[in-house]
Amino acid sequence: MPHSLYFAIHNHQPVGNFDSVIDEAFEKAYLPFLRLAKKFPTFKFALHNSGILYEWAEKRKPEFFKLIEDLLGQKQLELLGGGFYEPILPSIPEGDRIGQILKMSDYLEKRFGVRPKGLWTTERVWEPSLPKTLAEAGIQYTLLDDTLFKYAGYDGPLTAGPLLTEDEGRSIYVFPILKELRYKIPFAPVEEVAHRLFAQPENPKSWVYADDGEKFGIWPKTHEHCYTNGWLERFLAEITSHSHSLETKFFSEATAGKKPAEKIYLPTAAYEEMLEWALPPKRQLEYEQTREQIKQTGQWEKAAPFFRGGFWRNFLTKYPEANQMHKKMLFVSQRLGKAKSKQKSHRKELKEAENLLFKGQCNCPYWHGVFGGAYLTHLRAANYEALIGAENILYELENKAPTVTMEETDFDADGQNEIVIETPTVFCVISPHNGGCITELDFKPKRFNLQNTFTAYPEAYHKKLGLSSSSSPELATIHAHIKTKDKDLERYLPREGEPIYPNWSFRENVDDHPLHIPYESELERRETSAAVWLKGSEPTGLLLEKRIAFSASRPRLRFEYRLENVSAEKRTIKLDSEFNFNFEAPYVPDRYFKINGRKPNHPTLEVEERTENVTSLELVDEWRKVAARFQFGQPVSFERRPVFTVSLSEGGAEKTYQGSKLLFGYLLQLKGKQSVELNFSLELLSL
Repeated sequence: MPHSLYFAIHNHQPVGNFDSVIDEAFEKAYLPFLRLAKKFPTFKFALHNSGILYEWAEKRKPEFFKLIEDLLGQKQLELLGGGFYEPILPSIPEGDRIGQILKMSDYLEKRFGVRPKGLWTTERVWEPSLPKTLAEAGIQYTLLDDTLFKYAGYDGPLTAGPLLTEDEGRSIYVFPILKELRYKIPFAPVEEVAHRLFAQPENPKSWVYADDGEKFGIWPKTHEHCYTNGWLERFLAEITSHSHSLETKFFSEATAGKKPAEKIYLPTAAYEEMLEWALPPKRQLEYEQTREQIKQTGQWEKAAPFFRGGFWRNFLTKYPEANQMHKKMLFVSQRLGKAKSKQKSHRKELKEAENLLFKGQCNCPYWHGVFGGAYLTHLRAANYEALIGAENILYELENKAPTVTMEETDFDADGQNEIVIETPTVFCVISPHNGGCITELDFKPKRFNLQNTFTAYPEAYHKKLGLSSSSSPELATIHAHIKTKDKDLERYLPREGEPIYPNWSFRENVDDHPLHIPYESELERRETSAAVWLKGSEPTGLLLEKRIAFSASRPRLRFEYRLENVSAEKRTIKLDSEFNFNFEAPYVPDRYFKINGRKPNHPTLEVEERTENVTSLELVDEWRKVAARFQFGQPVSFERRPVFTVSLSEGGAEKTYQGSKLLFGYLLQLKGKQSVELNFSLELLSL
């Protein structure tokens, strides 16, 4: 009896990724793989494409659908389902999990006439409650990394076929994806891979390979390796020409009417690398060092099942901005659920809102590993655009007339209340205990969060920058090297020992030091206007009150300060009111500053500059057709600083623009017991 090979390919691009990037992925990886696979009719495999790819390709890549139809017709292909917009399933509400899975299953049935039995678990992030979710959505099996089986203490063979797991009595099959094969295919010589697959014919095995399709053409140097140099064609020829030794099969063949080898309960985990990336940087370095120390003792194989990293959800503590977006998603989901329970009509609008919510659940900007992920501004912007779009629909259904709503709620799930204000044109979140900062500021007509910034956080790989040049010639898995795409990256790294605060807005610096204090809040509520008073005290004896006012009639926010020197001594105080806005493209001429009504000599966003006696300031985005205009009651000194971070992408470490830090400076001379009041406004404009 020959060995069995269960082979699966997963293709995905994030919501909001550039058309050119997605097109390149199709031309270099997705299409060439399917074209070549079609030439080997006895090669059976499973394919998962995220719904994002299907939607993008509908009008752009008809060949893609024709190839899938042909492969299905040749009984060569099995389609896998999943969450349509590729969410991390445990990170979204249960109803949304099932909704995303059913949306994909319905799409595949309508488009190709097949309803999937198997599911691609996004990033193979697993939690023990998922079997019930998947079973209720009509899923019979999924594929998970062999490390999960080892973490569970399973000591049986990982090549004996699927196992069974359950939650609340709802069962599904789970196939162990072999890390050994993930690292060999397509990087090791074909002969080496074949030798491994064909070995020990007297002991038939069920080999499972499942991994990213981008490995076959998009990862560095893999297109030339797989197609120009012929690795993939040689591999397919080798495994299909020895049917007496190896037979490719569909996953559903292993579950159809057959008893699984055993039952197993898998722990909360993901693939090994993901668990490492989820750790804080210091712990990640300790993890790497400890792992190497164990390997040097020769005990790694024995120790590995008991050695693992963190937990995917901790990306939400590692990156506060990712948590903010995640809680925005939950806020919208809960709001949609309430609307569905109250609204007996408006089904079309609610369905549109649900689809936008699902788009905003795309996993990519919620975490970061070896790809840009959470650090990529345009991916975060796309998720926010979808979530704001859903919220716009819900606001219209909830409010028959223009109004201002104000709610105190623990928006970001940190145990303390934030203040959520919404008008017909603005959605704003204020965190009194977090420096009285604005953590989200949406201009609803453009579905644009101006506060979509990101902070320069330390990363474990920052310690490795410069150890590998960008011209490294050898082919390797994406996890192998730290290369650099930009020069002088060290200047953009966070300074060791300095406190790190997220780049929120309406925060204060006193005498060039961040004033990160909790504020007491008081709310002023009216039907068509609202305001928030925030009161706090600076440690050296400065009482500080600030106020933000909103109106239902226009997208204009008014900011006020009242400062009092409570000491008897005269004080000179340098106060900077800080805002951080992200208009995304720092080098292009259609994003720029206007100061006192005119463009400065260097208007684009990447320039660092200080200007005195500023009475008005405007940030303009001609591409998105939006502007943010500040008007100052008293002239200020204005300092603008671009914010860059250093993060990994497929091609190596690079700097990424995360917004502009805007500092509005006041130099105040206060006598003992004297107070002063300051004010300015911000208006958001559609161009």
